[in-house]
Amino acid sequence: MAFPRNQASGAPRLTGVSTLLRGLCTFGVLIALCLGQGVYPISRGILKSISQGQLSVAVDDEHEMKFRITRKTRFFASRRDQGKQRTEDVKVSSLQLGQSVAVEAQSAIDGSFEAVRVTIELPNY
Repeated sequence: MAFPRNQASGAPRLTGVSTLLRGLCTFGVLIALCLGQGVYPISRGILKSISQGQLSVAVDDEHEMKFRITRKTRFFASRRDQGKQRTEDVKVSSLQLGQSVAVEAQSAIDGSFEAVRVTIELPNY
């Protein structure tokens, strides 16, 4: 099937369905940019490393995930105390390698993950 061509440039000219699909794709990209890219499920694992701008978490024996730390990233500690879940704000400096953490992240435009909420999962009391 031959597509109609633009006489000036020789490029295929979008018609009918092609134009509609292109418009929908552009609309979808704009929606994703406007709505904040999307929130992902919580990733749980062991904290392997932390630096100024990055957090690395081993989610299982073979896989490690890296998360960017931004000014929007919030840090919490969570524990169950006398049957009630308690969560409190903590500073980044309270994170220690080897701790169990849960990271809620969203995808950035470049495909990386930005940590939105990092929760240290402390032992129950």
